[in-house]
Amino acid sequence: MVNANFGCGSSREHAPQALRRRGFGALVGESFGEIFLGNSTAIGLPCVTASREDIAEIMARATDAPALAFTLDIERQQLSAGDGNYAVSLPATIRHALITGEWDATGLLLDNYGEVERVEAKLPYRFADKTSAT
Repeated sequence: MVNANFGCGSSREHAPQALRRRGFGALVGESFGEIFLGNSTAIGLPCVTASREDIAEIMARATDAPALAFTLDIERQQLSAGDGNYAVSLPATIRHALITGEWDATGLLLDNYGEVERVEAKLPYRFADKTSAT
């Protein structure tokens, strides 16, 4: 759980990667820096928002019971912890990408590599004589 504008100034991919590698499966906060949110989405790390009041309650619960399990349901946009349920949100395009797996641009390219090759073959500059360029 984080407060407002989390990740602001963290425009490099390393910030969300470090959190993911440390074992964080999702982030819940009041808001997120735009570039941080994009970089998090690119590695499949959900960043959902909740109200300031809910964030305060969630943080208090986590502090009081560090072993309490939190479950994030992206489809239903709900965070559950014990007997508590909290409404969370995220942009519709990001929600769709996380639900469908479309956040994984490399995976999509590899799954559709035949189409990539067909497009590449049509590019006039791809096979141009590079020795004549100065």
